[in-house]
Amino acid sequence: GIPYDMGSGKLWHVPVTTLYGAISGEFLCGAGTESEAVTINDPVLALKRQSCVLSLLQRFASHPVVAENRNRTTSTTTGRKESKRNGGDVHHFFGDRFLLHFNASSRAPKHSLSAIYTAVNTLYELEKEFKEGEAYCVPLHFGIASSLALCGLMGPETIRVFTVVSPGEQQAAAMSRMTMKVGLPLLMTWRAVEIAKQEQQSIRSVALSRGGGGSDDGDIIPMMPRVVDCKFVPVANVVLPHEPSKQATTVFTIDADYYRKV
Repeated sequence: GIPYDMGSGKLWHVPVTTLYGAISGEFLCGAGTESEAVTINDPVLALKRQSCVLSLLQRFASHPVVAENRNRTTSTTTGRKESKRNGGDVHHFFGDRFLLHFNASSRAPKHSLSAIYTAVNTLYELEKEFKEGEAYCVPLHFGIASSLALCGLMGPETIRVFTVVSPGEQQAAAMSRMTMKVGLPLLMTWRAVEIAKQEQQSIRSVALSRGGGGSDDGDIIPMMPRVVDCKFVPVANVVLPHEPSKQATTVFTIDADYYRKV
């Protein structure tokens, strides 16, 4: 659950990774497969693909984590234990645009890697589902950004909702738009990459000493197979919106080989 006391009425400043995505028009209203027998701008095809994308995002962003008990003393005899959910949320979905948040405050362990895991697995599943029988196009354009966010229940007294306010939304959206210009499915801000590298190192360290006892970091290894191995490739230098320094920073994508390893 959300690691806040909602009854207090307070707001919190916590690190959050934002995943912003856009469904390409070519994928959403393309010619489709022969079996679909559709035409350009077919609303039935568009709805089918929108529903498929939303289902995949929900599946990978917020699925239960089940990890094996290895070299641990536990009271269970099953050899497996239920860990907490990967706490990503689809906060907005507008048909061809969507926004997800991965809250770092105990809700989404390894929040930057969780965003990468969600994006890459969604792309992989869409390719398996739709590539055969039609010309391939990049189905989704993802942008990932990490920043400090103001979180909590906001709005009128009678209809308050949990809200995230941060520059990460604008930066992730800028990354998504840029992917369309450079022909890549995913771009990340430098800050999201630095956090992801730290998370990778943490997972590697736990893997080396896993016999020493239980750890939430160790539980992430079966949840996100091979995510610890992905490499980050610099793409361009850009001035990010709402960046305090107002100077150009490097944006990254991930090694293309990783898309085939999930």
